[in-house]
Amino acid sequence: MDASAVNPLGYDLFIGLDVDKKSYSLTVEDRYNLEKSYKMPANPESFYTFIQNKYFSKKILYVYEAGCTGYRLHDYLTEQREQCFVISPNSIPRASNDKVKTNRIDSKKLCELLKGGLLKPIRVPQGEYRELRHLVNIRKNYARKQKMAKQQIEGLIPRPNFGGGGGNRSRFVQNTCPYGSLGVCASETGSWRHATGGAGSIRRPQPQKYEE
Repeated sequence: MDASAVNPLGYDLFIGLDVDKKSYSLTVEDRYNLEKSYKMPANPESFYTFIQNKYFSKKILYVYEAGCTGYRLHDYLTEQREQCFVISPNSIPRASNDKVKTNRIDSKKLCELLKGGLLKPIRVPQGEYRELRHLVNIRKNYARKQKMAKQQIEGLIPRPNFGGGGGNRSRFVQNTCPYGSLGVCASETGSWRHATGGAGSIRRPQPQKYEE
């Protein structure tokens, strides 16, 4: 929906919703700042029936944040020829001292911002594009969880204990190398050699020579 095509002054009521999987918390305001709050089970059909019985013949503009509940409520309201904004949480203006967060407060804030024309809705994907986007998100979540599992497994694998110092290789190099922390640690069968070339030159390990 194009926000520029919607004029808040053309609506009688504004409804901000905080939507989760179990319930809807909503705040209803009119153009004269009369406010009422409700809470009900998360069911689009029951919600719409309640609003129609309570505010019959009113022109209403709805808004809620995009989240894990998807676009079910938006789709149902659109089918009923109602205007509904879906807002990205990152686009909602927030004060630096705004630390109190409840469902009722969130719904009231959305309602006030909607009435003031300060919210920009996202483009709700439709049809095959929505299904493809859902598939891409599933793959991203799977890849993220797979990476976390690999990191956890690597954390359980024992690592070599360089110099008996708790596995701290950098400390071992600094304490053992005769040329300081700029040296390069030799292998178990090697010795230290300073490569010529002045300050900052590279220290390379020189393998030991064994007589036959």
